[in-house]
Amino acid sequence: MSYPGYLHEVLIGKQSAFVTPVSATKDIGIVMDTSDNFSREIIKSYGMGSQQVQAINTGMFDPKFSCTVEFQHGRLLEYIFGGVGHGATSGDTTHTFALADAPLYATIESSNNSATDTALTHTGMFIESAELSLALNETLKLKTDWVGCNTVSSASATSAVVSTQPVFPHGMFTVSFGGQTATLVQSVSIKITKSQLRVGGVSSKNYQVGNTSVIDFEFNMQLGFADKTFQELYLGSTTN
Repeated sequence: MSYPGYLHEVLIGKQSAFVTPVSATKDIGIVMDTSDNFSREIIKSYGMGSQQVQAINTGMFDPKFSCTVEFQHGRLLEYIFGGVGHGATSGDTTHTFALADAPLYATIESSNNSATDTALTHTGMFIESAELSLALNETLKLKTDWVGCNTVSSASATSAVVSTQPVFPHGMFTVSFGGQTATLVQSVSIKITKSQLRVGGVSSKNYQVGNTSVIDFEFNMQLGFADKTFQELYLGSTTN
């Protein structure tokens, strides 16, 4: 059996603890691509009397997940920043995100719902990097890369949840740079990178604790050249 894209779904659930899974029931946007990556460290034993390996054992298990979505709502932003406040003014919804010291963990189900189901459930996942990007004649996209605690396989997939909220084409956007509205913007992105720390211990092949040490922000923008003010963005003024 093969599984085309319309059978695949990604759902997410918010965990209160790193190692404790929850039900994944929430959508994350219009999913464009996903990748389930996991590896296991190998422990080799050598000894006198032979050039060959005498024993091979498995070490720490390292689950990873990545996906790109067309942006519909701010659910994934909460996993990037760790805190969110909600407000509404005149019918417009406002989400205010604030950096939290502790990461927000997720259970992620990446599965195929068919006559024969396949499901991977990743536990204790938290974001290692994210990039929010927009280009001319495209919609706003968000790419996220996750690391976590554990992955289990099953033959029971949840039905897909597809959001009907709008996406955001480039015509709805303005970009501010240096306190002024930028013109002739061809593409723009904000990349967020976190240094994630996972700690394990004897008696388990899974990581037991996950934390964030530092976080970096990187802004990139490509502009169509119009006049000398664009050069002076780099010089600081008419001279260096």
